[in-house]
Amino acid sequence: ALGLVEVIVRGGAATARAQDIAQPVAKLLASPAVQGATLEKSVSAFALVEPGSHTSGPSLAIGAVFGSFASVNGIDAAAAKLDMFRRLPVHLQILCVGSCGLYVSLPAACLATLTEINPSAFGGGQEEILSAIAVGVGRSASSNKNPTVLTSIVEKLNIATDVMLLHIVRCIKEAILVTLSDSSSSSLLLQQDVALLTVTALLDVAARNDDAALADYISEAVGRLTSLHITSLTSRLDAVASDPSKKLSVAAVVVGAMKLVVPRSREEIQQTTVLLQRLLSPDIFNRSGTAALRKSCVLLLHATLLQRPSMVPSAALVSLVKELVIDKQLVREVDLGPFKHRVDHGVELRKLAFECLHSLLDGLKKPQLAASLSQLLSHASQEFWMELMKNLAAASGGPEEVELEVSCSALMAVIKLCQSHADVVKSSQAEVSLIARKIYSLITSKPKEGYEGEKHVDATRIAIACINSLERIGSQGNDMTQALKAIDSMPERRREALVLLEGR
Repeated sequence: ALGLVEVIVRGGAATARAQDIAQPVAKLLASPAVQGATLEKSVSAFALVEPGSHTSGPSLAIGAVFGSFASVNGIDAAAAKLDMFRRLPVHLQILCVGSCGLYVSLPAACLATLTEINPSAFGGGQEEILSAIAVGVGRSASSNKNPTVLTSIVEKLNIATDVMLLHIVRCIKEAILVTLSDSSSSSLLLQQDVALLTVTALLDVAARNDDAALADYISEAVGRLTSLHITSLTSRLDAVASDPSKKLSVAAVVVGAMKLVVPRSREEIQQTTVLLQRLLSPDIFNRSGTAALRKSCVLLLHATLLQRPSMVPSAALVSLVKELVIDKQLVREVDLGPFKHRVDHGVELRKLAFECLHSLLDGLKKPQLAASLSQLLSHASQEFWMELMKNLAAASGGPEEVELEVSCSALMAVIKLCQSHADVVKSSQAEVSLIARKIYSLITSKPKEGYEGEKHVDATRIAIACINSLERIGSQGNDMTQALKAIDSMPERRREALVLLEGR
């Protein structure tokens, strides 16, 4: 048994076959013939190659075999081997014991080990240790063999410290993932009342805390659990997101959760569509919301465009293009003594909005998305097209006005619009003139040295490609003429830009 374990642990090609060897090795470890130091060394080495999968892996194989052994011979017969796990490092101990809890009722001492762990004992937490603990506890919490585990960790959400909260939410998320991965599961989370209680407790935590990492874990847990109970939980999420007495951070969590909800039946698709359109309506997705809420809305819109474009409300597109430009509400001036530093908290939001816009425009060329997205844009309001061109022009400035990365994204969007909606671009003469003036300013400015200089060269190449695209669709005017004359003196850059343009 120890020799086979060493084959797995040594690495290289052998480790890649760990999944094939895991089950027979676990059976050997469950054998009454393997005891003492050999068992301790084998289990310790075996657990170290845990690949982090929720449906397979050495610790789960150990749990399955030992659980089977205990269910046939009784927990007392397996107690000696379970006790052996308690000699392992705590996180490996919990990983293995928690995996056993999927299949068999655990003795009180093992349950206490699972539910009383404090991640602060690991000095702030090494990720692999905390992940192993969360997976172990989550596996037992997903089983009706040990109902007190789930009950205990959900109850602790109301009294836990910030460090414990993150740990508990991770454990709940793992329990949900295990439940989703096993269609034959008898998990407590498949019970509607337990799921509703768990979602309510998680949303209450979101209302009390503004920690971004915690909010992300709660969003994932709520979204995946809602997939199991769409009919009962979508109404709950709608009520919470629409409640004006709730903090906007809770609405942000609900919006983030909807990215992960997967409807299966026609009825579930209808219910999901209603909630999606509610969350992406101007009542929630607007510039008066917090940056976190608006970011969640952009991410939800992006995911929906790629996965279920027919569900996207056209009003959401107007809200999207409004996020392409600087929001003064998110700009702060920090006083640093003799200097004042401008901090823009909306940069990430703008970048996400441009990523979403590019996915929309790129999707028009993808067979699986083209029809749905074309139909969506055909129903877009005049306000959308006017706002889009105005904001692309505003965002296409040089580095002294906007971030160079954002400016390049705006110019690339114009290039794509010239290919898909040339009539929209040609009819926006004032915006085209402004874009041409900004491009002229960019390509005639002196680049900085080093990395910033390289970014400037890339931006110049994109700017020239944009002018070429505008020229191809017949855009004219003094500003266009001035920009075209400027790039005539840059033949090498123009050739590079043409290569870029042909690639698009």
